[in-house]
Amino acid sequence: MATTPAPAQDRSAVRTLLRLWPYVRPVRARLFTAAFVAIVASCVGLVIPLVLKWMVDGPVADRDPAGVWLGALYLLLLGFAEALLFGLRRWLVARPLSHVEASMRADLYRHLQR
Repeated sequence: MATTPAPAQDRSAVRTLLRLWPYVRPVRARLFTAAFVAIVASCVGLVIPLVLKWMVDGPVADRDPAGVWLGALYLLLLGFAEALLFGLRRWLVARPLSHVEASMRADLYRHLQR
């Protein structure tokens, strides 16, 4: 007795993503590290408006040029840190995920040729 596959709307997104796990398993450490780095980079990006608020409420309101330059230095350092973190994330996932794509493509072609 053959079972019929469930309609597409009955399948959950989690179940569909779990089908990718055999391909991702070899690179899971780098993938989770990259996700953590992306979260940290996003948090650094969220600090930038707080520094701008500090600059406007502090040195700009007090007409303190040295404080404005200090705030500009903070913004530059935060932007540089955010860019480095996003670059690190891209470096962590670029090569391993291209291998994941290649193995998925090879399995698909193998299935189609069979």
